[in-house]
Amino acid sequence: VRISDHATNLGTSGAQLKVDDLIQYIDDPHVGGLAEMMNLGGFFGEDDDVFDKLAAFGQAGKRVDGHMPGVSDTYMLNALRSCGICNDHESTTFEEAKAKLEKDISVFIRQGTVAQDAKRLSGLVKPFTAAHIGMCTDDRSPMDIEQDGHIDHIIRMLIAEGADPASVYKVATWSAAQGFGLQDRGSISPGKKADIVLLSDFNNCTVEKVVKGGKLVTDELFEAREEVAPVGLNSVKLARNLESDDLALTANDIPADYTATADGIKTTIPEVFTGLLVTGNAEVTIPVNDQGEMQVDQDNDILKLAVVERHCRSCR
Repeated sequence: VRISDHATNLGTSGAQLKVDDLIQYIDDPHVGGLAEMMNLGGFFGEDDDVFDKLAAFGQAGKRVDGHMPGVSDTYMLNALRSCGICNDHESTTFEEAKAKLEKDISVFIRQGTVAQDAKRLSGLVKPFTAAHIGMCTDDRSPMDIEQDGHIDHIIRMLIAEGADPASVYKVATWSAAQGFGLQDRGSISPGKKADIVLLSDFNNCTVEKVVKGGKLVTDELFEAREEVAPVGLNSVKLARNLESDDLALTANDIPADYTATADGIKTTIPEVFTGLLVTGNAEVTIPVNDQGEMQVDQDNDILKLAVVERHCRSCR
């Protein structure tokens, strides 16, 4: 278990976990550390709660996972590493990931459903660096897992991109365990815990058999597994039902500068790139109807996006 931090103080999640909420679990042997310290703004703004959390987990000898999208500045990385942040999974360019490795910040190569960085970062995986690299999906849909796989999919991708196969498998096994402080696993050796995957094709990661907890996994063993009760049911709580009128937008709803033209409203909107979480800015002209409401433009992929607060914190 890794206890997660929140991204910013502006979020309206179901709860906010302060340092006092976390430290009561810090000595639990099941707690490996602080997961994804996301509040970069709070860190560089010297937020007391952020530093209290880092200090508490650091003094307890627990690892702190990072969240550093776009951070490659040497002084910023120095500050983050000095405060105990030991890994990051947000690198989208080779240069950014390399800068983090140079500061002893382990890089998790991510290949999820939305964020797909494996091809761009494949050149990192070498015998010299493999001990400091991991793999993650960071949100991967069940459909993608069923169709292409999970970590095995990343293994195939990295090898296909020319990465050293032995280093790739080291990253997926031993390095992953070491990166999370799991000293009791990661290798098939005396005194270690090991689930064993037997392959018929090394380069394509073709799985033939799996040994889990000392037992060969069969259809019968899988069907006999303990059923996990569903969690989180009925957790969406809206202040009220949404109507189509709630999504109507006029020029007055745009906080940025805009220009009214004969063709519509000329303004700047976020631009989404395939395979990246990083967005850009696109200058577009949005069509309007007779009531002055902005319309979607499917031909140019201009769509509405709404964020709905689902924990009803705003209605307290």
